[in-house]
Amino acid sequence: MARIDVAFYNVENLFDTIDDPNTFDGQFLPDSMYQWNTDKYESKLEHLASVISGLANGRTPAFVGLCEIENRFVLVDLMHTGRLDDTQLGIIHVESKDARGIDVAALYDQKQLKLLNYGIEEVDLSAYEEKTRDILWAKMKRRGFNDVFYFVVNHWPSRRGGLAESEPKRVEAAKSLKSVIDRIHRDDPDANVVIMGDFNDEPDNKSISDVLGASDTADKISNTQLFNAMSALQDKGEGSYCFRGNWNMLDQIIVNGNLLDGKKWEYNRGSAYIHAADSLRQGPGKYEGFPLRTFGGRKYLNGYSDHFAVSAELQYYEH
Repeated sequence: MARIDVAFYNVENLFDTIDDPNTFDGQFLPDSMYQWNTDKYESKLEHLASVISGLANGRTPAFVGLCEIENRFVLVDLMHTGRLDDTQLGIIHVESKDARGIDVAALYDQKQLKLLNYGIEEVDLSAYEEKTRDILWAKMKRRGFNDVFYFVVNHWPSRRGGLAESEPKRVEAAKSLKSVIDRIHRDDPDANVVIMGDFNDEPDNKSISDVLGASDTADKISNTQLFNAMSALQDKGEGSYCFRGNWNMLDQIIVNGNLLDGKKWEYNRGSAYIHAADSLRQGPGKYEGFPLRTFGGRKYLNGYSDHFAVSAELQYYEH
């Protein structure tokens, strides 16, 4: 049975050690408070590659959305670790205007997926005198099939300043994403759409449940409606990010109704998964069980990320 494994991973500040005068990367330089050097950078790459290479039941997914990467070069370095050699990976990346210099991007297995086109949708936060990450979309085909897929990668504005105070910014991001999805459905009603990202909101927050209209149930939705594959995990109290001891389902995978209509390609219901192995968690202490991140404050933990990766499966059914 043909399948497409998809995943998303907020890799938490994947910066190289080179000063970029156009971004605020000063924290991640050798003379910074983090003393970010080649050894730490290469260890971070090795750790992230070890996670990504196992996100599809021990293999590298066909499509991996990423966020918090500094530039295209860190993705090249990530692939050169040697841990992702089971795939012939391509890179999709467009430099954003984000003030911190962090972008969204994607890696895809060129043996499985053919890239037809890609682009970005800007999120307009000029009313807040801010700039944020673009929404990245990629139009693809699974090799050997004619069906069209759109993968859409997001990293919405943070909760800095408070959840309620910052919510309008994520509503703006949701409106921008809705424009992308509506345009896809208008131009190609048969397209299969997979949306992923760190939304900095949860499935039941206004931006996702109301603006996007992403349902928490896969039943009785039209082909152009959306289903949030992570809602059931949130209902169980699970999450991809832990803040002050509370688990938040910030990293999500959402599909359109074309992937739930019982025809050809389908989201494998119940396959949504949070990759939260013990090796990716902090050990005994105040933050036991939290994602094992690279730094805890200024203390170097030599970890992975402050987020867990999420994944899901698409399968092709013969009729």
